[in-house]
Amino acid sequence: MFTEIHLRLGKARGLKNTDLLSKIDPYILVKVGQWKHKSKTMSGPEPNFDTSIHLDCAADLAEGHDLIVEVWDKDMFTPDDFLGRVVVSQDTLARAGGSLHEYFALREGKEVIGELELDFKGTRPT
Repeated sequence: MFTEIHLRLGKARGLKNTDLLSKIDPYILVKVGQWKHKSKTMSGPEPNFDTSIHLDCAADLAEGHDLIVEVWDKDMFTPDDFLGRVVVSQDTLARAGGSLHEYFALREGKEVIGELELDFKGTRPT
């Protein structure tokens, strides 16, 4: 459906603090099939990632893999804490005409635990 996707990571809102003695240090992990990208680590429960990513993963996109965006809290001495996930299907992007900008609900299971601003632009095969 799409050969590449340009993704801008924007602001996160309402992230829960999983650290007892300090602020959270969130980062984003973007996945499509086997392709992965990790953002820089930010600080606080409402960071603005303000990062653009070019997803050049044509094989994974051609197989119809969903775009998965996860937010994690970086920890120093323990495993990182999962904060939430957004799953965007290629069908969702196609219905939006290949371009989509909105705040998506971050979910942990069925529970909404915050929001993440995402801006997608998909490129179709020529």
